[in-house]
Amino acid sequence: MAIPKIRLLQAAIALAEDLTFSRAAERLHIGQSTLSKQICELEGQLGFRLFERNHQRVDLRNL
Repeated sequence: MAIPKIRLLQAAIALAEDLTFSRAAERLHIGQSTLSKQICELEGQLGFRLFERNHQRVDLRNL
């Protein structure tokens, strides 16, 4: 497994701390869609989902 890029890890940390895409994206100075793509890319590299999400909330997934 390749080591994820720092920007993907930073995206996951920001989302885990804020638990909203809008605040995490704002803090990272990127768009929400970019943040979403980064999270999906990281989850793809890891082979599992880090977050449970729907249109209203984001939660860390129990692993």
